[in-house]
Amino acid sequence: METRTYNCRDEELSVIAGYVLSQLKRDAADFAAFSPKFDESYLAAFESKIAEMSEAASPRKETLELKILTERLYRRMDDLIEPIARVEGYLKMAKKELPFGVKDFGLSQLRYEIRTRDAAGILTGLQKLNEMLNVCKAILSKHGLQDALIEVFPAAAKAILDDDSRQCEIVAKRKQIVENNLRILNELYSRITEICNVGKILHKGNGESKDYTFTELKKKVKKDSGFRNQESGRLECGQLDCPAVLALGS
Repeated sequence: METRTYNCRDEELSVIAGYVLSQLKRDAADFAAFSPKFDESYLAAFESKIAEMSEAASPRKETLELKILTERLYRRMDDLIEPIARVEGYLKMAKKELPFGVKDFGLSQLRYEIRTRDAAGILTGLQKLNEMLNVCKAILSKHGLQDALIEVFPAAAKAILDDDSRQCEIVAKRKQIVENNLRILNELYSRITEICNVGKILHKGNGESKDYTFTELKKKVKKDSGFRNQESGRLECGQLDCPAVLALGS
C-alpha cells in the first residue's frame, strides 16, 4: 500500500510545487550548469507532473460540488438572521410575561455561531430556541408570533443538517480519490525534493537558499494563501448523530 512521503496538506503540495517551478525557471542556467539532467525536457516534465497532481489532490467534480454546497449552506445560515430578529422583537414585547429572560433564548450566541459558520453550534442553538419557543408559545402568540415563524427554525435546521451531511460524504469521497492517487503526489514530492536539494547547493550561504527549503516553502504557502481547514464551518462526521442534531433533524 502506498504511503504518504510528505508532511503537508495535499493542496499545499501543489502550491509548493508551483513555487519551486518558478524558482527552477529563474535559476535554469545554474541548474543546467550543475547537471545536464536539468534541461528543458526536465522542466517540461515537472510542469506536466504539477498539472497531473493538481487534479489528483483536488478532484474537479467533487471540489465544485463541495463549493456549491458550502455556498448554499452559508446562505441558509444567513437566512436565519431576519427571523431571529423578529423573534427577538416578540420576546422584548412579552418580556414581563415570560418565565425566562430574553437572554435565555440564546439568540446572541446563535448569531455568533452564524457569523463564525459553525454548523454544529447553529444546530445546538436552534434546538434550544425551538424548545423555548414551544414552551412560551401561548404567551408569545398573544403578541403576534405565528406558527409560520416558529416553523422556520426546525425547517432550517433540517436543511443545514442535510447539506452538512452531504458535505461529509463528498469530503470522504474526495479523500478516497486523493488516496488512490497518492503515487502521483509522492512522485511530485520526490521531484520537488530533488530540485530543492540542488537549489540549496547552488545558493548555499546566501539568502536565496530558503527558496529551496521545504519548511520555508510551507510557511510561505500558509502566509500567502491563508490555507485553512476547508470544512471549518462543517460538523465533524462523528457529530451527525449527536442528540441535538437528531432532535432538530427529525
